[in-house]
Amino acid sequence: MLRYLDKPGQQFLVMLLIHQQEEVDRDDVLEIARRLTECERFKRAIVERGRWKVPSFEGAEVVLEDHVRMHDFTSLKEKEEYLDVYMSKLAELRGEDFDEGKPLWRIDVITPGLRGGSTCIFQFHHCLSDGMGLVLFAVKNIVDKDPLLVEEISDRVDSIVRKRRGGSLGTRLLRGLHYFESYMYALGSVFTHLVIPDASMPSSPFRGKHVDSNKWSMAWSDPIPFAGVKNVSAQLNCTVNQCFLGALGGAVRSYMIQEGFPTDGRVNFAMSVFSNSSVNMSSSKICNNVAFPVYALGVHIEDTEQRIQYLQGHTKRLHRGGHAAMVKHGLKCCGLLPRETAVPVFNGLCRGTSLAISNVHGPVTQLSVLDNPVNQIEAIIPCGGGMGVTMSFLTYRGSIGITSSGTGLSPSGHKLLVALLSEEFKLLTGRRRQRAPGNGLRLPLVVDETAHRSFN
Repeated sequence: MLRYLDKPGQQFLVMLLIHQQEEVDRDDVLEIARRLTECERFKRAIVERGRWKVPSFEGAEVVLEDHVRMHDFTSLKEKEEYLDVYMSKLAELRGEDFDEGKPLWRIDVITPGLRGGSTCIFQFHHCLSDGMGLVLFAVKNIVDKDPLLVEEISDRVDSIVRKRRGGSLGTRLLRGLHYFESYMYALGSVFTHLVIPDASMPSSPFRGKHVDSNKWSMAWSDPIPFAGVKNVSAQLNCTVNQCFLGALGGAVRSYMIQEGFPTDGRVNFAMSVFSNSSVNMSSSKICNNVAFPVYALGVHIEDTEQRIQYLQGHTKRLHRGGHAAMVKHGLKCCGLLPRETAVPVFNGLCRGTSLAISNVHGPVTQLSVLDNPVNQIEAIIPCGGGMGVTMSFLTYRGSIGITSSGTGLSPSGHKLLVALLSEEFKLLTGRRRQRAPGNGLRLPLVVDETAHRSFN
């Protein structure tokens, strides 16, 4: 879960709970901490500088014992008050702040957990959680304790940070927030077997419910060998990172873990997502691409042109902040592009791009594909999202939404998306729209990228 700190610059903590079936030994936790410090960003204490008090990595080198805390309640396990003590400790850990001079990350272990074993609570300041580096650290350290490819992961994270040009450090870090949230949710989707009913685990990583909720998202998991995830990713013909991204939604998670993938797993995976679709998957290039999530902005403007102008005025301000800016301005994920619009785009997307499916008529409930006619979408205004992400603003029956393409598009996919967007712009300007029999859409032969560039 994410918890915002009472500090300037929208600083927040990333908190991850993982239940281990076996009791976790302190030496093992210290070893995890030691491995983390092989990456430069995990070596320092917090130092806040500048107008926004943005943390830097300039403090003294860490002392591992300062990052690891063991909480042993074995003597209370058989007593009725154990559950109260356990939950009180979680609440206490959750309420702690990261003050100046304190470590940027902590690992707490409660033994025993509610189901025996131990509960590991990882807390990281958001400035450490760029991209997927943190998730890979956690997965490989917790699940199989294989040697880490520290340099490779560190280089990847640093490369992501370098690509975020413009704005303050805090702005650049927040710009990639929705990436990290989607990775965190995918991680939970793969390793979760049971979610406590009162927890705040959302059905989509893009809903924002886990950002402002005061409840814990508690995921019970049995260890799954990382090699098994690699095997699944190989059968999906995508990378391990993309495999995690593709593990969104309870149905897909259940399919991956309980049934596994045969040799034609890529097609079966797509069919499990599009179970109500008439699309012929046997010849489709769809991998683990799902749909475009739509954020609803809390405004209603009757006039179409006024809505478009409103969107144009908010494009840069919102997309630069990524998901954090959307949540801050009251946006909630409430829909997706109709299948007739989305399927042509899916076929051009790079393999492994994962996008959340939701219901355009209400809150996100489950994986589904809509049959809404394409003419319900009035406008799609594209804008650059940074780091290869294409975000688009759209209008729908007086409401305003935003779509995001997840981890990025292939060159052909981007060109196809631009073609689709150009077609929507022609509709707005009153120009005649070409239609193809059956699905109501024919992409133009000549792609007009002028409109796309004009809103970047």
